[in-house]
Amino acid sequence: MSYCVNCGVELDASLKGCPLCGTPVYNPKEQKAEEMTFPKRRGEVEKISRRDQIVFVSVMILTIVVTCSLLNGLVYNSVWWSVPVNGILLVLWVFYIAAVLVDKITVYVMLAVDALAIGGYLYIISQLTKNDDWLTDVGLPILLVSFSLFELFIFLGRRLPFSMLAGTLYFFITVAVICVTIEICVDLHFGGEISLSWSAIVLTVCLIMSVMVAMTLMMGRLRASVSRRLHF
Repeated sequence: MSYCVNCGVELDASLKGCPLCGTPVYNPKEQKAEEMTFPKRRGEVEKISRRDQIVFVSVMILTIVVTCSLLNGLVYNSVWWSVPVNGILLVLWVFYIAAVLVDKITVYVMLAVDALAIGGYLYIISQLTKNDDWLTDVGLPILLVSFSLFELFIFLGRRLPFSMLAGTLYFFITVAVICVTIEICVDLHFGGEISLSWSAIVLTVCLIMSVMVAMTLMMGRLRASVSRRLHF
């Protein structure tokens, strides 16, 4: 038994229209494919091209840079605060461009470009502070070590089977090396000698965790059990 979709009147199976309101009655089983009322073409949102994305982000960042520079130069001109702000925006722009073009320049080149952008920003800050000793003693060594580790772990992740446990192992190693590097550079810059303190604690904890994760990776049954229990 069928009913009118408009007024709800009960309809006879042989009717082609509602006797009360005149609404047409369609039988899906008898309707031909070419007479279907459904749209023949599925609507889809047009994808934004890579070029349009780059132009949009570039114009937005350029607008902020120009606006901050004019505001700094014409109104709040006692301190050149716009230089570090614009520097951060340019670094973010480089990050974005490198990420968008990663399929053309490879992830290794992308990280190298990012490191150069950050190094350039640190150089700008050193020029503003009229002191570049911290740049060569602390900033650049930490930057070099950090991005070298990222490059190494990306290389290992592509050459070796990668899992959540492997990523955890890489994380603990990265934290330990970066923390030790930071304290060594700071000690040499300010005191001229190395005296590990807080980084030694971080190194100890990360070493213990790294050994535990490495043992889990090497023991097949334990690795499978951990993966099942933690759902990865």
